Amino acid sequence: LEVLKMDANTTPGPAKTSRTQQGVVAIFETDDQQGVVARAKAAGATLVETWTASDRPVTIYYIADPEHNVLGFAPRHHN
Repeated sequence: LEVLKMDANTTPGPAKTSRTQQGVVAIFETDDQQGVVARAKAAGATLVETWTASDRPVTIYYIADPEHNVLGFAPRHHN
């Protein structure tokens, strides 16, 4: 877990077109991946990239919030 101080006077960076354009990306696991992605888009998030594993049926959706911070949403695979 990493906690960073947010500067209220910072302006958003440029829009990203790949998850690799951000140094660290938080990936959240969810039991309702499609629902989370749909709600994020409805709230103004942008789909940045979809990554699918080549060795198993796993897809991670990377979205950007309105300030262009990239977050990932993966299916939950364990308890």
